[in-house]
Amino acid sequence: AYSVTITDTHGCEETKTFGVSYINEVCLNIPDAFSPNEDGVNDTWQIEGIENFDNIRIQIFNRWGQMVFEFEGTGVAYSDPAVQWDGTFNDTEITTNSFIYMLDLMNGQETYNGIVTIIKD
Repeated sequence: AYSVTITDTHGCEETKTFGVSYINEVCLNIPDAFSPNEDGVNDTWQIEGIENFDNIRIQIFNRWGQMVFEFEGTGVAYSDPAVQWDGTFNDTEITTNSFIYMLDLMNGQETYNGIVTIIKD
């Protein structure tokens, strides 16, 4: 706990005591695009920091609401291929397009969602 005493120009003092809490938020790096062109750079959509959560659910939908990728599991590593979307659906490569992702860390907190774009040369 910290105490702060404030004295005004008339000599009146007031002391306030307060605590400081720190919420350890793990950094997640959720890319908004990737290029699955087999050049060895950004070929899959990977979420850095995902390994810091015990249970996760990732879902990716196309513009018509069809789910094109899903993963649900526990204790996965960032580099685990199971949590890396390779830009395919039903073993077929998807062309340049944008998709909606939903990431649920299954910890009672808000679900992350946004747009991820596949970029093809």
